[in-house]
Amino acid sequence: MRSILLTVLVGLLLVPASASAAGRFSGCVAESVGCTHKFTSGSAPLVRFKDRQAANTRYRVCVKDRISRRCWKRKTGAAGHWDRAFPYYNARDYGKHIVRWYVGGNEVAHWRFRLVSEGD
Repeated sequence: MRSILLTVLVGLLLVPASASAAGRFSGCVAESVGCTHKFTSGSAPLVRFKDRQAANTRYRVCVKDRISRRCWKRKTGAAGHWDRAFPYYNARDYGKHIVRWYVGGNEVAHWRFRLVSEGD
């Protein structure tokens, strides 16, 4: 009984930290219509990240496709405003991509998207 209670208490302590990160950070891949999960060739996807609580947050963003995983170090601007990790993500391959954002070595956001040819 004691071990069950301890497990429940530890679990409760862990929830606020992850919920806090989820509420504080946001990341997405966007186009002129906003954040989306599907792009066609010829699109200009913007990789964006936001810290709602602090300015000048240092982060790392990584994009994984079928070819490889590439990462860049960046810093946000004003708190609560979207930061463009790069103005245009030059996708090298069609198919599934996943973008992950890290702050202090911890993943704080991720976004999946697909790049398809214009005929699909």
